[in-house]
Amino acid sequence: MSFRRRKSDRNESIGMCVLTDPIILANTIIYRAIRKGKPVTSLKLHKLMYLMYKEYGRLTDEPLFPERFETWDYGPAVSSIQPAFEKYGNMPILSYGTTADGKKIVLSLDKENTPLYKAFNNVWKKYFKFKGKALAKMTHQMGSAWWCAYQCEQRFLDDEVIFEEDDLTDVDFEELKNSKRRAKQALEIRKDILFGGRDNEAVESMKMTTTQISDDPALRDGRC
Repeated sequence: MSFRRRKSDRNESIGMCVLTDPIILANTIIYRAIRKGKPVTSLKLHKLMYLMYKEYGRLTDEPLFPERFETWDYGPAVSSIQPAFEKYGNMPILSYGTTADGKKIVLSLDKENTPLYKAFNNVWKKYFKFKGKALAKMTHQMGSAWWCAYQCEQRFLDDEVIFEEDDLTDVDFEELKNSKRRAKQALEIRKDILFGGRDNEAVESMKMTTTQISDDPALRDGRC
């Protein structure tokens, strides 16, 4: 498969944006992941792009590309790249997307002193080791840019909130399992009351836990 490599320090800008098309960043992530023998899924790709966009914004106070991140159920996402990779579903991505003019472009990232080089590699070193569902759960943390947009029912995340977002940390999946277990117990109690006459106080004691868990779409249906 052939593609063009673009120097990362060349400013192909719209306004103050370094990249004209987010597919260029997506291709660069895919290229490096394949070379490392660990190709990414669509879920992981969107989250790595988000983290690199945030890191770049924190370094420069400018957006990396013009398109805004949308508030999807499973975390921040760039909708324009989805058609290029949706055929893979939850499987690893093994091909590249094309820009509006039909080119497959990958950044060379050979200039170590550029903000894009720093943003890409900082995120790669810190977050590439995590699976897509773990990264998605990180973006769902209370106070995150996605969380704020989701609570306010906004379609797009605000760049200012993204750039000011704290570093995202790993999730305690053991605690997540316990939370799901408590939610299941609460549902069983509700069923017993409806069909078996169990004490209403038992439901009230679980009500808050159930409400908090159901607020997160990644937990509602067991997907991340």
